[in-house]
Amino acid sequence: MKPQPQNWTHFADFKAVRSRRTEVLVVSRDTDFLFELGSILHGRFRVRTADSARVIAPPSAAARWLAIIDTASPADARADVAIMQEQHPLAPMIVVTHSPWQWSAALARGNIIAAIAREELRSARLMDALSAAERRLAGEHGLPAPARTPASLTRPGLPVLGLVLLDVALTLWWLLAAPDGNRVLRGALLGASAVATLLLPISLYHLRRAHELLAAAAAAQSQAANILSSMREGFFLIRRDLRLGASCSGALTELLRLAAPAGRRFEDVLKPLLDPQTLSAAVTFLRLLWQDEANEQAIASINPLSQVEVSFANAHGGSELRYLSFAFRRVHGTDPAGDCIVGVVDDVTDRVLLARELDRTTADSDSQAGLLLQQLRLDPIALQAFLDGADVAFRKSNALLTAPGIGQQQLQKKLHGVRRELQAVKAEAATLTLESFTARLQRIEDTLLTLCAKASLSGNDFLPVVVGLDELISHAATTRAIQAHIASLQAGAATPPAVRPVRDSAGTSSSVMSERS
Repeated sequence: MKPQPQNWTHFADFKAVRSRRTEVLVVSRDTDFLFELGSILHGRFRVRTADSARVIAPPSAAARWLAIIDTASPADARADVAIMQEQHPLAPMIVVTHSPWQWSAALARGNIIAAIAREELRSARLMDALSAAERRLAGEHGLPAPARTPASLTRPGLPVLGLVLLDVALTLWWLLAAPDGNRVLRGALLGASAVATLLLPISLYHLRRAHELLAAAAAAQSQAANILSSMREGFFLIRRDLRLGASCSGALTELLRLAAPAGRRFEDVLKPLLDPQTLSAAVTFLRLLWQDEANEQAIASINPLSQVEVSFANAHGGSELRYLSFAFRRVHGTDPAGDCIVGVVDDVTDRVLLARELDRTTADSDSQAGLLLQQLRLDPIALQAFLDGADVAFRKSNALLTAPGIGQQQLQKKLHGVRRELQAVKAEAATLTLESFTARLQRIEDTLLTLCAKASLSGNDFLPVVVGLDELISHAATTRAIQAHIASLQAGAATPPAVRPVRDSAGTSSSVMSERS
């Protein structure tokens, strides 16, 4: 029998003892997840569980704890995260999810330390996130962003002002209470009070100046965070050891489908996306960019990542093809230790596909003359028979693709049926030397061969086949229209002109040829 999750209602009774283990609150309804996480955290942390964030009592001010929230299984997991952020803004949180990149905007602000994939629970990323949460609890990085206000930062200067005022008050009390006391002591107190009175406006000025500077710094930091979170491009910094810096835009995790990229080696970030040859060229390029005597303009022209094709796994088990463009520029600081490489990555898939479509349209326009010449040298009857047979095959293929059914057996039936129909059309087109049809049919057949090699199919895998078939149908309609126009011209040229008799003034008859209108 599996143990039931413990209740967290007595959470307010925790005591912040330095030697005590850190409390970890796990919010989840998945018992298997709780057992797996409990075996990982056992010994280092004191684990408590709760079914929902709504049953958690407010903690005491001295409580030392962090939270791990399971967003992979509960339907209202995002509501639990929102409740935790509202009620416990200072508690570090780790989110476990199936799609870590969807939490990139939340990582840029607030108290969420990291978003970890459900499959990475036993990896080093979870321990790194827990260590970061403990450092925040211990105060190694100061207070969280919401708590670092100028008022709290200038509070240490207030005791100085209090001591000055206390000194003045004691001096006045001594003078009024003992007017006939020791003249030396009275003089010393009077001198000290004069010095304190002079220091008072200076202290007030410096306190006010510190308050203004801290407010300006906080505003600049908030503005920079807002800019990074609203950027559409992925912005990041690369240190001299080729690791990513702490500052990065929220869009970076979405573009690279990667959670918490800060601090990771840039080579490890790109390794799942690029082939080994391109990856090696990218690392060599960055090392050249770090050389002081390098010509940055010349090196930028050989950037191997200016446009790269990457593939991401989608939720249906297939792959999603995208095109990314990386740009790099070295930034020099006041000293060599402050130098860094600024990197920007953008998704240029739409631009690449549009350029390819434009090239294809231009090629199709150029091939119109070739298509016309092909039809002029072909037997019209044979061409008409080919177009009629192709039209039947295209309609059958379209019916197969649009038929209901998403099971593997049904998808395999669609695949082989469409391939069989189009192979017959391709063989006939090759016989008639119709290169325009042969090239288009070959592209579709290559796609079908790729699908035949896959172990599992989905409906989205057939989208390129549908697009190619639609293009074939349009091309066949254009060919039929050109053939009909040629036939009408040939029919008009073969019709003999009409002859009508005309009588001249002498009454004789002559023949005058007139073309039919």
